[in-house]
Amino acid sequence: LEELSGSDAGDGAVVRGNTIEDVRRLGPDRPGTAIALRPNLGGTDSAAEVADNSFAGLDIAVTHPKGDTADIDRSELATVVVDNQNNLQRIFTPTIQSAITAAGNSGSGDTIEIGPGTFDESVTIDEAGITLNGPNAGTPGASTRVEEGTIERTVVIDGVSGVTLDGLKIAEESQTLDAGVSIRPGSSGASGITVTNTVIDGMSAPGGGGIGDFTFGILSFGGTISDVTVTDNQITNIGTNTETQGVAVSLEKLNGSEAGDGAVVRGNTIETVSTKDARPGTGVALRPNLEGTDSAAEVADNSFAGLD
Repeated sequence: LEELSGSDAGDGAVVRGNTIEDVRRLGPDRPGTAIALRPNLGGTDSAAEVADNSFAGLDIAVTHPKGDTADIDRSELATVVVDNQNNLQRIFTPTIQSAITAAGNSGSGDTIEIGPGTFDESVTIDEAGITLNGPNAGTPGASTRVEEGTIERTVVIDGVSGVTLDGLKIAEESQTLDAGVSIRPGSSGASGITVTNTVIDGMSAPGGGGIGDFTFGILSFGGTISDVTVTDNQITNIGTNTETQGVAVSLEKLNGSEAGDGAVVRGNTIETVSTKDARPGTGVALRPNLEGTDSAAEVADNSFAGLD
């Protein structure tokens, strides 16, 4: 719908109660889209109300210009602000992964705002400069929080830099996993990665780092990292006693000449990390020695309980 006119949401159009499924894409930069509000051809306001629709089998649920009066029901839809042909858009997607794809099509530096609810998906961030903000962005993991936006599997930061996770909850649904958050720098390394104000809970399945009897909360492996920040998170119930060794935060190949250049791990609440045989449940493990690089880490003001 284009050139919707009106001063209030719903004056131009009401799109409500529709079931919209299986909308095809034409290549990665031409996404299958359910509802597109396009006021800019004539410069009028979109003035739409979109609510109580269901979406499946498509890339974008709703797209509309940022700053107009459209009223969009966000129920369990991720949103991402993207620059679409030089017009700032708000794009509402049915999954976080499709939001990342939309952000990648617009260039780096986009913010994905994740609403409250449960997202049953594993998320791979393979575009630089992406920020994932949950409903509790800015609120420490151990503080009183509003309803979470929960990713029920894992988040993988795959070969890119400049990524921020803020105010999410990551809670494993039983599966073989790398970690709650897995940082894979790749051969060229990665920098500027932040995990903050996030709850990581109940990582129990084995498979971290390709090792069958480890479980990690946050794990980096496979390349050098620098300027990594892990702050104000709550990381609990990592591993299963006698079955997997739990490590809440494991960072390897930290690069830098001074403490903090590689990573800062500060202000986290880390509790209940499992032991396997004689291998201790561990809060923070710094593992630079595979290639002999400096650990370059600062670890301070964290609290620990229920671990070795």
